[in-house]
Amino acid sequence: LKRGEVVYETGKINSPDSFSYTFYGEKQFNGEWLADLSIYISYALGGFAGVNLFKAAIVLCSFILLFLTLRDSFDDRRLGVYLSIGILVIVLFSLRTRLIVRPYLFSYLFISAFLYMINRYDKNQNPRILYFLPFAEILLANTSKGAFYGPLILFIFVIS
Repeated sequence: LKRGEVVYETGKINSPDSFSYTFYGEKQFNGEWLADLSIYISYALGGFAGVNLFKAAIVLCSFILLFLTLRDSFDDRRLGVYLSIGILVIVLFSLRTRLIVRPYLFSYLFISAFLYMINRYDKNQNPRILYFLPFAEILLANTSKGAFYGPLILFIFVIS
């Protein structure tokens, strides 16, 4: 929250480190500035309830994109719905300890978006949806250190 507040108040992405003892005043890499800022704005608007609503929205959007991707992966649409829900329940239970409000939550959202867009392209062969991949990658790179996942997913798709 504090790093997001600093970005909000100063308008600077890279400010000197004021949070650590050993590197105080040194330049600090802030590759997650957009996530920090988003989390701080949700806190400023609604307190901790706003942060929790924001987290719920990120997780819900991630799961909706995963559901749509999984559902479309099965030939039998009805079977795909049931299996997708089952898979997502298992994923939710495995992630329940990792759903803390941290910048890596955005990785779940943008990885789900990458998978959805690539799956839609694979099903429809319409390259227009692929134009959104660079924008999703830019957002992922500024919200999480997991930015390498986007090109990795695309590379795996191209190889397969």
